[in-house]
Amino acid sequence: MPNSYTGDLYLALDVAGHGAVVARGYRYYLTHKNSNEFVDIEVGMVTDGVTVPAWVRPFVRQWQYLKAVLVHDKFCKTLRVELVEADAVTGKMWRHIGRAEIDKEFKIALGVLGCPKLKVQIFYIGVRVWFYFRGGK
Repeated sequence: MPNSYTGDLYLALDVAGHGAVVARGYRYYLTHKNSNEFVDIEVGMVTDGVTVPAWVRPFVRQWQYLKAVLVHDKFCKTLRVELVEADAVTGKMWRHIGRAEIDKEFKIALGVLGCPKLKVQIFYIGVRVWFYFRGGK
């Protein structure tokens, strides 16, 4: 069973239309629905939509595939995957997630939303290139 989302995403757009706030959050499960690993997109999370390099903009609309974009943004911000049950070794309710795994999970999250494979690759290359040029490894 593939990764999955729970619930629909609702946004409240700002007056100028340049940003939005999550009005109804959702959960994204890694590996399969109700798995031990997840990320919650909470009410109040702020987004500017899809932030991509100029060369990618002709292929992507600002608010397209936003559920996957928010998952990626949350992972990048926290570097954590939440756990339903504590890790047997560390006892923590989360585990670290590195940037390469974050970007790979972004590809999967896009696919779950039905994003065409070519667009998934464009998104993926875009986030990897962005990370590389920002000094990532």
